[in-house]
Amino acid sequence: MKNGIKKSLLVGLLFIAAPCVAVNFERKRHEQQVLHEMTPLMEAAFKSDAARVVELIQDGVDVNAQFKKDDGYPWTALMYASLTGNKKIIKELLVAGAIRDFETINAKDNERFPKLSLVEEIANKIEPDALAKQLLEAAGLADLDGVEDALEHFAYIEAKDKQGHTALAFAALLGNKEIVDALIKAGANVNAQNNAGDSVIILAAQQDHRDVVDALVKAGVDSNAKNNFGKSARDYAGPNVKNLLEEPERKAAAEKKAAEEKAAQEKKAADEKAAADKVAADKKLADEKAVALTKK
Repeated sequence: MKNGIKKSLLVGLLFIAAPCVAVNFERKRHEQQVLHEMTPLMEAAFKSDAARVVELIQDGVDVNAQFKKDDGYPWTALMYASLTGNKKIIKELLVAGAIRDFETINAKDNERFPKLSLVEEIANKIEPDALAKQLLEAAGLADLDGVEDALEHFAYIEAKDKQGHTALAFAALLGNKEIVDALIKAGANVNAQNNAGDSVIILAAQQDHRDVVDALVKAGVDSNAKNNFGKSARDYAGPNVKNLLEEPERKAAAEKKAAEEKAAQEKKAADEKAAADKVAADKKLADEKAVALTKK
């Protein structure tokens, strides 16, 4: 049953994450193909032929190939698209992984590329969604580097797939302790629930991932949270995991007992002091009366 749950969720992840494979926002300069003539993609971008651009991207052409013109600039399809300002083409190129690093353009030549700000504007609208998809995909594929890269670039950590799974949910399901730790450290909600109401701790308990459950418990997870079927993690956990789930209650009970004992001791000490103070006060009063009688 557990393997069936895991397999079905993984299939769902692959179905959902597949579109993100093409979404890859490059952030570091890397080796690009430098050509001595325009590529068909560059020509299509320059002519604002969006249909042709989409066709070429689907064919797998290099969206970051460079054409070294006489002006010294390494022209790319995205740079040609920025000249025309065709939003659809700019978006398609960005989603396909076009680098928007225009550091080679001198400030004095900015007037030649008046629509570069449009590229940034479109990228800023696309990127958050793309990063969220990257984070979910990386978590589902147990790709720690991919998760860390997405987090470093401020991916929305609580993004969910169509079934309501967060990146932490996938990591917990797969039992990937490293990714779970990374997401918790980054502030992921340990009590997030999917559309079925299954919390992160329930998914980990279903697969008997003791180390992940331990990490979640230490992070303050609500182990009593119930799903849409009225069941909590304990209803799915094996003996070892159930023992971990009960640890917070045992700890809370021990702390409560210790607090009660401390309070009782403090009350006893206070009562004893009050009694002693009363005896001392009564004695003092009696002594004073005795002295007064003697003087008479």
